[in-house]
Amino acid sequence: MTKLTIEVDEDVAKRLADAAADRGVAPETVAAEAVTEKFPPRPKLGFVGIGRSGHTDTARRHKEVIREHFADKTARDV
Repeated sequence: MTKLTIEVDEDVAKRLADAAADRGVAPETVAAEAVTEKFPPRPKLGFVGIGRSGHTDTARRHKEVIREHFADKTARDV
């Protein structure tokens, strides 16, 4: 965990303290939840590496594979 110190207006601090008291938790907990909700983790590229091509040399032959796939296509097709 990383400790983060911020400055907020008195009104915001009061609302945070009130919300924390209502829930019976520390203000830091409410603040951490709010920040986590506002800034969720960036999604990872989950599709990378999820399938199998059936070939063991695709990475090495990537330029050839692309040429084969797009050989009969024009710029308008892609």
